[in-house]
Amino acid sequence: MFGLLFAAERLENGDVVLSVPPCVGELACRLIREQFTREPKLLGAYRGKLRFGFNSKSARIMLEELDQFRTRVKCGDCASTMLRGVFLAVGSMNSPEKESYLQLSPTSDKACLAAKEIAEECGVAFSVGERRGKSYLYIKRRQSIEDMLGTVGANSAYFDFINAGIDKQTREYANRSANCITSNISKTVSSSMQLVELINEARDEDRLSVLPPELAETAKLRSKYEDSSLAQLAAMHNPPVSKSGLYHRLDKIKMILEDDAKRRNKIKK
Repeated sequence: MFGLLFAAERLENGDVVLSVPPCVGELACRLIREQFTREPKLLGAYRGKLRFGFNSKSARIMLEELDQFRTRVKCGDCASTMLRGVFLAVGSMNSPEKESYLQLSPTSDKACLAAKEIAEECGVAFSVGERRGKSYLYIKRRQSIEDMLGTVGANSAYFDFINAGIDKQTREYANRSANCITSNISKTVSSSMQLVELINEARDEDRLSVLPPELAETAKLRSKYEDSSLAQLAAMHNPPVSKSGLYHRLDKIKMILEDDAKRRNKIKK
C-alpha cells in the first residue's frame, strides 16, 4: 500500500485521493480497506486513471513521510515490494517492440525523489526529468529496464521485453547482412562493368596484344559474354579454368591494361 500512495495527493479537506490505472483499481480498493479500514469512494476517471477518495489520518501521515521509507523497511523484500507498488500506481513503459523507455510519474517532487531512492535501494538507477514543471523518473537503457521489471516481479512483461529485444537484434542483424550483401554485389557489378569497358577500349585501340595469349583469351570472352557469371565464364575456356584462377586472370588483365594506358598517355604528352 505504501508504494501505491506515490499516486496519491491530500486535499484541503483532509481527504486522500488515489489515482491509479483501471487494472490496479480493484487491488487499490482492497488495500485501502485492509490498511486503513476505510471504504474508498470512486470519484470518477481522469486522464485514463481511476480516482478513489477516502479519509484516513494514517494515510495522511504516510503521505507526509514518503521520503522516510527506510523506517518502513522491515525485511530484505520490503524495498522491492514498495517499488512494485510505485510501478503499479505511476509506472508506464513503451511497447517492447518500440524504443526502450520506462517512466514513473509520482504526484509530487517529494514523492519523485523518494521513489528514486527506493529504486536505488533495489539497485535500479533512474534519471530525473521535468515536464510542465513536474518531475518524473525515467529509464532508457534496455538492460536497466530488464532489471527494473525483474525487481518488481513483472515476469510476463520481463520476458516479453527480453523476447522483443532478441527479435529486434535478429532483424537488425538480418538488415545489416542484407545491406552488406547488396553493397558487395553492387561493388562486384561495378568492378565487372569497369573491366569490360577497359577491355573494349583496349580492343578498339588494338591494344589487346599487350596481354599474354591466355589472358587475351579471357579478355575476349569477358567482353563477348559480359553478363555471364564467373562460373559460366570459367567453363567457356579451353581448357576450362577454375573460378579462383579466372578471378586472378581478370585481376591481371585489369592491371596490365591500366598500366599500358598510363604509359601511352605519358608518351602522348
